[in-house]
Amino acid sequence: MVKSTNVDEKELTAFLAEGTNFKGDLSFEGTVRIDGRFEGNITSKDSLIIGENAVVDGEIVVGKIIISGKVSGNITSTGLVEINSTAQVHGNIKTGSNRLIIHEGAIFSGGCEMNSSDLSESSSKDFQHTVRQMIDEET
Repeated sequence: MVKSTNVDEKELTAFLAEGTNFKGDLSFEGTVRIDGRFEGNITSKDSLIIGENAVVDGEIVVGKIIISGKVSGNITSTGLVEINSTAQVHGNIKTGSNRLIIHEGAIFSGGCEMNSSDLSESSSKDFQHTVRQMIDEET
């Protein structure tokens, strides 16, 4: 597995361990790592790490995402989208930046829209405001 240097895993806010199953919606601040099975929608302005043994089925809207496991669903990110060599991604990717990395050996089945005008840096604050509203509504 390729180790990413873009997110400091020592700064984890939450961790869903291998062998854990979760069904529902998740919104968070900080960095979350999923190594178990997750079904539902994920929303954050911050970072999400999908571990090598993770299986995620749902829509993902985050600031940054690093994927080493399996994801089925659309991904929207204002920043980096990194798909490591062990990853399988089945869904569309929409990023507001030009930061998409797909490592050799990764499986990506879907479409990609980069530097999306509605997710560009100029509208990043609007995106973060929308995410915060979604988080506040759920709490």
